[in-house]
Amino acid sequence: MTVLALRLSAYTNGGRAAPREGVAPDVEEDLAGGPRAECPSPRSPTGHIHSWLSDEFARLYDRYLGPRWLDEPLNQRIWERVGEIPDSELWRAKERLRERLVTYARARLRAQLERFGTTG
Repeated sequence: MTVLALRLSAYTNGGRAAPREGVAPDVEEDLAGGPRAECPSPRSPTGHIHSWLSDEFARLYDRYLGPRWLDEPLNQRIWERVGEIPDSELWRAKERLRERLVTYARARLRAQLERFGTTG
């Protein structure tokens, strides 16, 4: 699957600074579709946190970890404060996300049923 994904991707985000042990650089270059210098790969997979983290959890992190958590994702001292987030607030954020997911799934199902002329 990795080979397929790499060959079908316009851009790869490998998230590692050095070649994997046991994988020859020329194999990686071949899989990535060109010379290593032409296949951008950031030093860390944390560069796009904002694109996969929900607003609910981002707000919690802002409040309990401070504003630097997003700029310094590898700073262990910042992440040590995660334990200070009350369980009740984590649960509330999780529940809000679950509610959004269920609402979205129901809307999609309703639209699909209408498209096929059935009722649900």
